Amino acid sequence: MSSESTSAERVTDTVALLRPERPRRLPESLTAGPARQHSMPGHPRRPQDDRRGPIVLLHRGTSVARPPELAMVSLDLFRLGDVYLDLPYEDAKFRYEKATGKVFRRFYGQAEVEIPSNSGLYHEAISAGRQITKEEYWQD
Repeated sequence: MSSESTSAERVTDTVALLRPERPRRLPESLTAGPARQHSMPGHPRRPQDDRRGPIVLLHRGTSVARPPELAMVSLDLFRLGDVYLDLPYEDAKFRYEKATGKVFRRFYGQAEVEIPSNSGLYHEAISAGRQITKEEYWQD
């Protein structure tokens, strides 16, 4: 036996030991849910298609309307004056000061701090947060 075949056999044995006997099943929360057939005109719907909501297929040139609570904040607001945003998923609020172009963040119950305008959390608030009033910004 050559040393190459011996090495190959060892690799095969090692892989066999590391591979589980049964494939692991990830929880549905970590996957896209159970495997489903997509719903398109001409394709039959199955009862299990409705378990986790509709499947959205995007084709070139189409858009999807977001629910109002996830709608992107209109960028026109930033031209009009100061903008106050709430990102409840991160317990954070943001304030854009038009006069200076500065951006401030405050976590619920904490003091306000200036942040760079390219902050990822700030951009997430613009994309998925909601506009609030000045009074809402300062209350916890």
